[in-house]
Amino acid sequence: MIVKKKIVVAAEYEGSYWGYQRKRGKFGLGPLENAYLENYHFCKVPTDMPHPQSHHLAILAKCRLVRIEVATTYEVKDESTPGV
Repeated sequence: MIVKKKIVVAAEYEGSYWGYQRKRGKFGLGPLENAYLENYHFCKVPTDMPHPQSHHLAILAKCRLVRIEVATTYEVKDESTPGV
């Protein structure tokens, strides 16, 4: 098993996270699993996330960046196993 970890940032405001909200079909604030995750090397303030003319800048200006550690697990299966 291989585990790769990386540090990302998300925009948080009062316990909600900015990202694509699938139920509403648009960007906005919602649960962490819908958060837009950005590379912390390139995103220094929440307003760095969308393009400069975005209509989301007003809500992102109220947000703060929080660091999140994301772990991806890779499990190698035996290639000789039939049916995999």
